[in-house]
Amino acid sequence: MFLSFDCRAKLLSIVSMYQNQGLGVMTSEIILVGNELLIGKIRDINGYWMIQRLLEYGHDVSRMILIPDEITVIAKTILESLFREPMFLFISGGLGPTHDDLTFEGIARALNLPLVLNSEALGFIKERYSKLGKEGITSTELYESRKKMALLPEGAIPLRNLNGTAPSIMIEAQNTNKTKIFAMPGVPSEFQSAFNHYVVPLLQHSDSHYLQAGFIFENVGESQIAAEIDTLQEEHPEIWIKTHPRIVVSLHEPIHKPICVELHLTSFINSPSLEDIDKRKRSILELRNKIKKIVENKGGLVRNEYD
Repeated sequence: MFLSFDCRAKLLSIVSMYQNQGLGVMTSEIILVGNELLIGKIRDINGYWMIQRLLEYGHDVSRMILIPDEITVIAKTILESLFREPMFLFISGGLGPTHDDLTFEGIARALNLPLVLNSEALGFIKERYSKLGKEGITSTELYESRKKMALLPEGAIPLRNLNGTAPSIMIEAQNTNKTKIFAMPGVPSEFQSAFNHYVVPLLQHSDSHYLQAGFIFENVGESQIAAEIDTLQEEHPEIWIKTHPRIVVSLHEPIHKPICVELHLTSFINSPSLEDIDKRKRSILELRNKIKKIVENKGGLVRNEYD
């Protein structure tokens, strides 16, 4: 058992909420904690990976931010996020045994909760070090630094670390939207296993969908179709129209390659109705065809259409 009966029941109750309530498009925010990210010591993996996973389940990531290992900054950033009322707030990093692992303390301060020694989390940690001790990897002694990983905001649900030691947590904020806060380890393998095991089951029960379509075109630049795109964007606020240059040409070298641009259309929709979803898909494809004709009429070559 990865979770106690009470913890599992709590998570299942959240799943039930998704099944029984008519919720809008699911919005999520991401906070990445770590001085090492801000000094370029390591490159973020968790944020990019999580966005891809959230899009699979129709969740709109409205904000992602990197912050240092400072309690006041962590607490302030969480409060700012909760003010915006996302459905989920995901926090990566700062759960370990060292002096600069301060995420739980920052969450507790933001929610005005005490830190308490959680017996279930402590049990996870004891089991982990017992296993490592038997393998001759480290001692089994429960140092204060190790106990620190079980000091959780009061009321938080501890989630076993399947690939490491520091537990993750889930705690529900008391804002209007009852934002679900997940704090997970910064080590990518530990973060990804926690996300897949504890978060994905919740995402699977929403009716949100992420839809996209697009194409690559050559010989016409972004600026040449910008006016038409502006008009179409005003006519279709439910669809985001974006062009991405695919080749960066040096100003100091002759141009040997054609201008290459990607048109990308994206939209989020929350509905259990296949008819509504199909209607939105058709709108996206019709819009793609309109823009394709605009590009071709200006002498562009369209290739690599996708949806």
